[in-house]
Amino acid sequence: MATELSNLQSRVSAVSGREAELAEVRALAGGSRLVTLTGAGGAGKTRLALEAASGLDSSGDGAWFADLAPLGDPGLAAATVADVLGVRLEPGRPVPEALAAAVGGRRLLLVLDNCEHLIGACARLADALLRGCPGLALLATSREPLRIDGERVYRVPSLGVPAEDADAAQIRDSEAVRLLADRAAAQGVRLPPDEQSAQIAGRICRRLDGIPLAIELAAARLRTMTLAAPPARLV
Repeated sequence: MATELSNLQSRVSAVSGREAELAEVRALAGGSRLVTLTGAGGAGKTRLALEAASGLDSSGDGAWFADLAPLGDPGLAAATVADVLGVRLEPGRPVPEALAAAVGGRRLLLVLDNCEHLIGACARLADALLRGCPGLALLATSREPLRIDGERVYRVPSLGVPAEDADAAQIRDSEAVRLLADRAAAQGVRLPPDEQSAQIAGRICRRLDGIPLAIELAAARLRTMTLAAPPARLV
């Protein structure tokens, strides 16, 4: 999947509980043309990259998003980027070279999402674009860094979870429970304000190790159950 970032934002909910991380990523992007967000699957790399990119796209020729997850052939990484940028490919000409020539000095922000299974191809592509396109900036997401010159790496942590002895106010203020409440609300479910419900929400988030994707899936399941009696495997 590849698309202009502005067309994607309406389908991606905002970051919840990631304000500090968002500020750090944007600060890194202010000093480097390549920032790679690393972390385990489900850590929230894509969402954080998209939200960071939306705040960096204030001038120039736009921000663009390429989802590389569906690709099995490393050679398609460059072709995917060429497709989204509308670059016409020429037989016999290397795709990265054609991309660099077409982008030239344009000021673009490109998000390369899910690079880990194409790490070599993504590294070569990023290096070629950064060398040939002085106005281009890259945000990449991957389980491992691209390991090229100029790369700044930001490891996306799991969300903070409440301590076992936290009170209801502390639990609701924790990053993980804020995300659970936010995503549950999006499903039309309001977390009850009582102490017992807060403690259950805290246990759910601790059981899920503060992993955003797991918390979002748990929030979706609250549509068909009450927080007072969640499945045992969640708590």
